[in-house]
Amino acid sequence: MPDLKHDPPCLIIGIAGPSGSGKSFIAEQILAALPAQRGLLLSQDDYYRDRSDLSLEKRQLINYDHPDAVEFSLLAEHLRTLRAGRAIEHPLYDFAVHNRRAERAEAGPADLVVVDGLLLYAVPEMLPLFDLKIYVDTPLDICFIRRLQRDVLERGRTMESVIQQFCTTVRPMFIEHVLASRTQADLILSGEVPVEEVLPQILQRIQVLNPSLHSETSGAAAPGPTWQELLMTEHLLLLRGLKLLEEAAAAVMQGDAERDRLERILNFLLSFGDRIHNVKEENHLFPLMVENGISQEGLIKEMLLEHEAERELIARAMARLGKSGAAGAAEQELLAGHLRSYCARRCEHIRLENEKLYPRAAEVLGAGDIERMVADFAKVEERSLYPNSVRHFSKQLAQWERS
Repeated sequence: MPDLKHDPPCLIIGIAGPSGSGKSFIAEQILAALPAQRGLLLSQDDYYRDRSDLSLEKRQLINYDHPDAVEFSLLAEHLRTLRAGRAIEHPLYDFAVHNRRAERAEAGPADLVVVDGLLLYAVPEMLPLFDLKIYVDTPLDICFIRRLQRDVLERGRTMESVIQQFCTTVRPMFIEHVLASRTQADLILSGEVPVEEVLPQILQRIQVLNPSLHSETSGAAAPGPTWQELLMTEHLLLLRGLKLLEEAAAAVMQGDAERDRLERILNFLLSFGDRIHNVKEENHLFPLMVENGISQEGLIKEMLLEHEAERELIARAMARLGKSGAAGAAEQELLAGHLRSYCARRCEHIRLENEKLYPRAAEVLGAGDIERMVADFAKVEERSLYPNSVRHFSKQLAQWERS
């Protein structure tokens, strides 16, 4: 590759934050707002180490959310090269096979380099390389839904593998490395705020650092959460509650279940899962699907029957809960059986909605339908005891998970 050189040296911006926080979108909007400049977007993901020495099965077991999984020395070398006004050849990563591709990509020289990556500030070597360090602060519930949609649709992953990875490595590594590096940022932005509200702050910082970089922003707005994201975020909370319920079922069989704890979990599944989430579907989503030509038989009927079956299982569990302490092992076994049945049905129910029902609804709902439905969802929240139910129950679940 020719040793292309560009003068003056480029400005380098880092954008870190949890996976699914919106880093890449913000990075793209920064470059789009400076169309007259030579901009370059680099992703930390492309610098995952080459592990051709391992089989696919072994590569799938690597903890990709730990700093050791990334070749930061190469990324640092490339940023220093770009800083000097020269071009680079950077690796390309293939998520489907968990390894680098054979080909590399030429990039640069550039006036502005934006690097996005969740671990950028967790490695001391990287910190001096950035002129501006941005951190996108987004709740993990929202991050998970975005990551789930992205990895399944764009990276060839299964829903089960994404959930397992989130629980085993993504969340623990976020706490240990990503969240811990938040203090290194020069600018912390909310990932829940539309990008047009935060973009001016970023552009102002850029122009202070390099007045020759002029904004020509078009004022394009970032979309808010889709109706699928709203419902799938609620699914994530339900999955967390179901995990706690499975643990409680095991404790019942061992004879050391805490009645109050078990009752609280069941009440959560009733209050949030049935009286908020299911109501949004039964009173608003399903009728709109029927209005738009989807038969009331098939998937919709199946989901309605599941709602009824799950209500019955919770009612049976609540009834057995009052008897389990006095009636001994037989009642405890019946109670544990109801709990396990409920967990299995609800998990499968959630999978069907995420993979089949919601995509089918998205095919037929128009913009007006969606606007009306999201407004109706908000009214369900207002009429409940918990106007911001996701935030309320997320905090409650976090307390139970720690105890």
